[in-house]
Amino acid sequence: MTTDVPLVSVIIPTYNRINLLDEALASVAAQSLTPYEVIVVDDASTEDVVRKVSDFGMLPISLIRRPVRGGAAAARNTGILEAKGEYLGFLDSDDLWRPDKIEKQTAYHATNSDILLSCTGYAILRMDGKESMVTYETKNYSLPELAFGCSLSPGSTLFVKRSIFEEVGMFDETLPRLEDWDWLIRAVAVSRIGLMPQILATIQQTGFAPYDSVKIAVEQVGSQHRKLFAQCSVKAGLQFRAALANEMAVANFRRHSFLAAFIWLLRSLFIYPFRQPNYYLRVLSGALRTLAERSA
Repeated sequence: MTTDVPLVSVIIPTYNRINLLDEALASVAAQSLTPYEVIVVDDASTEDVVRKVSDFGMLPISLIRRPVRGGAAAARNTGILEAKGEYLGFLDSDDLWRPDKIEKQTAYHATNSDILLSCTGYAILRMDGKESMVTYETKNYSLPELAFGCSLSPGSTLFVKRSIFEEVGMFDETLPRLEDWDWLIRAVAVSRIGLMPQILATIQQTGFAPYDSVKIAVEQVGSQHRKLFAQCSVKAGLQFRAALANEMAVANFRRHSFLAAFIWLLRSLFIYPFRQPNYYLRVLSGALRTLAERSA
């Protein structure tokens, strides 16, 4: 590694995903640009994470074991406090990086020094085995673009200059869900989010958050940021409220509470009905897929 390349710390939170952790670490080992350090934060797993981490001695790797489970936000914060790199790359232990992710994202920040955080395109590997791609235009996100929710998958594409946490603060450990969205809302007060169109990660869908955790997170995020979006613009305020209602619709749909899901969906559409046509297609596709699975 040459001296003009910034040091990159990779933070991987994990909890009882030892087989998936193996794949995640292998994707880091395959990087074209070796990171300065890889920090695995074990959030009180009952599996032998020590043995798995020792299998990757070819990496500059360390393991931090939390004695009590604190959730994704707490595990990421533990890694952030330990990290020494100028930039931090986050990788969830059930996801994968493409081999050139660190190299390309580091190069992006080298030519966009005013951007302190970035996200990339990604592939989603659903539980039914089907894969879809999420890409972006080459642009920057500010607060209005976050009103409709967090589609950036920052858990495994986020690349951040470490110093930003001193200004923005850490991930909110009281949030059982939506901690990424909450942090990005706070972060755009300091820097726009740079979006890279390249697909540089694979997000593996391994399960859904429990309904109660979604409900708590929606209420808390709404309470914390509703006024901020309303002050930004009337449109952003409506979109934010609609996005929260949509989160509740999805959470109810996934637990097969279809009447409640339909009511929340109507509420979301009533608040802000001016959606892209593909939104309605996604809703219809998801409903039909679930009904087909239940009737099979």
